[in-house]
Amino acid sequence: MQLQRLYIKGLRNIDESDIRGLSSFNFFSGDNGSGKTSILEACSLLSTARSFRSRAIKPLINFDETSCTVFGEVLTPQASKRKLSCVKDNDESGRYMVDGVRQSSVEQHARSLPLVLIDPQVLSVVDGGPVFRRAFMDWGLFHVEQSFLSTWRRYNRALKQRNALLKTHAPSRDSVALWDRELVSAALVIADMRSAYFEQLLNAVPGIDSLDTGFNHKASIQLSHGFEVSNYLEQLNDSFDKDCRAGFTHSGPHRADIRMRSNRFGVDKILSRGQQKMLVCDLKIRQAQLFNAQLGYPPIMLLDDIYSELDRHNLRKLIGSLISLGAQTFLTSIESPTELAELVEKSGKELRMFHVERGKIEAI
Repeated sequence: MQLQRLYIKGLRNIDESDIRGLSSFNFFSGDNGSGKTSILEACSLLSTARSFRSRAIKPLINFDETSCTVFGEVLTPQASKRKLSCVKDNDESGRYMVDGVRQSSVEQHARSLPLVLIDPQVLSVVDGGPVFRRAFMDWGLFHVEQSFLSTWRRYNRALKQRNALLKTHAPSRDSVALWDRELVSAALVIADMRSAYFEQLLNAVPGIDSLDTGFNHKASIQLSHGFEVSNYLEQLNDSFDKDCRAGFTHSGPHRADIRMRSNRFGVDKILSRGQQKMLVCDLKIRQAQLFNAQLGYPPIMLLDDIYSELDRHNLRKLIGSLISLGAQTFLTSIESPTELAELVEKSGKELRMFHVERGKIEAI
């Protein structure tokens, strides 16, 4: 999987740019605000039809434009070429095309250009809420379990209906029980999928049952399903009165979490930010390794502001992991990453370097 061409028009401060001949490793350097991150945002738009920085559309669009356009040519693992495009308009509408065919959803985009992102906000996986950790895990399930998305949607439909009944005045147990059975049916499937994926993720590197932060601590991680898998229906019955008072369902896969601990404490309480970032980078690399093992090719890796929080030793370690992974990689930094580029060149991987200034992208 390789992005060979990236055309961007009207995205933030990039008026128009056509980047061709992208290689295995692509370094983009430039000052703050030059447009480096916007290049990675363009990749994100091609994959998920949204930016990883914001769900709002209008801030993405150049002040002088009414829309922004991203077009990409992708070389698939089968050596065929696929053309992707995404257009976002000021009126919040959008159009997504795969090989010239308009898509009613963005699922085909996401499967056509799978991306793993490591940016300064990646620490949310450690110090943010459970929603960030669920998103991390469910990204992998979306790509490796074809039925996960439909099961998740089935669960959420039942959850929405149950919560709507809970908000009514004195709902009957019988009316809620109709949705309880549907909720339990989908929840157990989701729990099985998450358990299997989580175990595979931890075993992505054979013989390692905890994650090495690179310092004096090991981080253990555990999956919490958010409900009692063995007797979820009974749990829903027992919490009926509590749920009615609150107007929502307290337990279920929507409350799942990944618990990360080191020396009996949450890792956010004991590890430095650099250690935390290396921990999450380890998890992200493992996720890409597992993707590669199951689908036969790695996802594209996006690393924004690569020098943030990491010292020289851990930067070299991270680049070494990316080289071993064999994925096409896009990296940004405020300075020209000469030493890291030398590591890539020594490995025999293809390398291209670009300088970004005021939205203009030039090959070095």
